[in-house]
Amino acid sequence: MWNSFKLYEVGIPVPLKGCKLIITTRSEKVCHKMACQHKIKVKPLSDEEAWTLFPDKFGYDIPLSSKVERIAKHITRECDCLPLGIITMARCMKGVDDTHEWKNALEDMRQSRVGQDDMKKVFRTLRFSYTRLSDSALQRCFLY
Repeated sequence: MWNSFKLYEVGIPVPLKGCKLIITTRSEKVCHKMACQHKIKVKPLSDEEAWTLFPDKFGYDIPLSSKVERIAKHITRECDCLPLGIITMARCMKGVDDTHEWKNALEDMRQSRVGQDDMKKVFRTLRFSYTRLSDSALQRCFLY
């Protein structure tokens, strides 16, 4: 979540009886405004964990050349070692074996990082996924 909101405004009864609500956010301010009872800080993956996740979602059965593997490792770091970004990128690049396309993907990620705040950093992976969709109907569905 990027902003706090009133639970009842989205149909969540207050007080919650017999249930637990889990909220995810990068903002401590949102936690405070939502009056969260318990906060659990989740740290990004280590470089090793991030690299283990990438081939798992890309597919171990798909061999990568040493050049492409180096680029893929840089891509995991550009995702700030965050699982959602890594999974998205691994699935996006599945089936791509051209080194130039991998380099372009990495460069696109680096370009979108320049001068952006945290919220925009998250959307760079989504933007990349969107632009990789070859069909305009799929792009419209993605936007929806």
